Amino acid sequence: MSELSKPSRFSGLYALLVPSKEIVQFNVYSGNEASQVIALEQKEQKAVTPLTRAALNSLREYLQSDDSYETSAYYNLYLVNESKSSISQVSVNMGGYESYDDELIQTNTVNRIFVNIPSGTRILMDQFDYGMLDMVLWHELELKFTGHDSFRASFVIMKAYALKKEIYVFSKIVGAWGYRFDLERE
Repeated sequence: MSELSKPSRFSGLYALLVPSKEIVQFNVYSGNEASQVIALEQKEQKAVTPLTRAALNSLREYLQSDDSYETSAYYNLYLVNESKSSISQVSVNMGGYESYDDELIQTNTVNRIFVNIPSGTRILMDQFDYGMLDMVLWHELELKFTGHDSFRASFVIMKAYALKKEIYVFSKIVGAWGYRFDLERE
């Protein structure tokens, strides 16, 4: 098969972001004066996190509200292999970034290697708290299939507002509902 005729997505192979059942609740508020603090308050811990105006507006747009909201405390990110092929090795490079006051802020890059992922199984690639969804999270994978060539693929979680009901699916392999992100072949 030529490079041009290869599909851009992998059939039966995807990432699934599964929210925890543990919930945290927040209040979102801002002062009327520009000098007042804009903040996100976590009710149980009484922690206050300052936000930029852009972050607050983005959060309000996502929440469709100015008041309070609940979210999962953390998320598990799985690589799900529903394909007919076994994967001998997956190398994963992942990181994140955001813009803050016109400055690019990046997380550390994490490199992980997973081996022996048979058809019909999944691996836990990462676990992170709700705060990481303030960033664009990128993932680059090199997949080596048993008896086949290796392929490069990637996917991106475009902040919390990427978690839409259209991609919320049940995975029998994971045994949970989660947000599905298809792998794009590079």
